[in-house]
Amino acid sequence: MAEVAQVLEAIMIIAFGISWPMNIIKSYRTKSTKGKSLLFLLFIGFGYVCGVVGKIVGDNITWVFAFYVLNLLMVSWDLVLYFIYRTREKRRAAAAAAAEGEAKAPSEEGVDVAAAEACGEGAAAPCAAEKEDAASAEHAPHA
Repeated sequence: MAEVAQVLEAIMIIAFGISWPMNIIKSYRTKSTKGKSLLFLLFIGFGYVCGVVGKIVGDNITWVFAFYVLNLLMVSWDLVLYFIYRTREKRRAAAAAAAEGEAKAPSEEGVDVAAAEACGEGAAAPCAAEKEDAASAEHAPHA
């Protein structure tokens, strides 16, 4: 009967463990933490640590123990990827915010620097399209 219990335990651990390679591959491909929960990963990791320690303390190290260790390694790797990609996402967000702040900064004359630079002209000169709009407005009949 103990062997049946080990087989059932192994099936449970294998069933849990099947999802980790897919999760790790998804993280690696997308290089993103979207859809990930740090708290979930930490609790799962903690659960596997408890399972490993329980097997050791209970002197119940059987072939099933290998699956606990394998799953713990996969969860740990997923956590490593999480922190790597989360750090990158924060850096990108900070850089984007800084770039956006610079793009919206007006010059001393009150001209939008980013818009003028996008026109390929100096900061004080408006775009050619804006010049044309201004010229056509001057010659338009007044109602």
